[in-house]
Amino acid sequence: MLVTGNLVLSSSPIQRLSTISKNAVMMSGLPVDSANLFGQVTDKDTGDTLCGASIVVKDYTNAVIASGATNLLGMYDFNNLPETICTIEVYYPGYNPQHIGNIELFSGYYTQVNVALEQNL
Repeated sequence: MLVTGNLVLSSSPIQRLSTISKNAVMMSGLPVDSANLFGQVTDKDTGDTLCGASIVVKDYTNAVIASGATNLLGMYDFNNLPETICTIEVYYPGYNPQHIGNIELFSGYYTQVNVALEQNL
């Protein structure tokens, strides 16, 4: 194996591809070891998407690690999260808030959590 700067040249094509891919990600500025969380928020009864729903992601210590709002399709997407067990809290005017716990986030993986909110009548 030959090491030249950040590039590792190996006699194994599989190892070389893996190393180059990881270096390409590192040079792009994206974290190599991060978790991702995404999903969609909908109305429980109608299935309609809820644009602008507030999402708060908290880790096991109850610290906020991400927050934002759903887009026009009711989708949310959080990247570069730490590997942890988390809770998501979802809020939307006129609906009962929902808290979903014990969500495991793993580095290098995308975790999908869809949420159906019920109107408060």
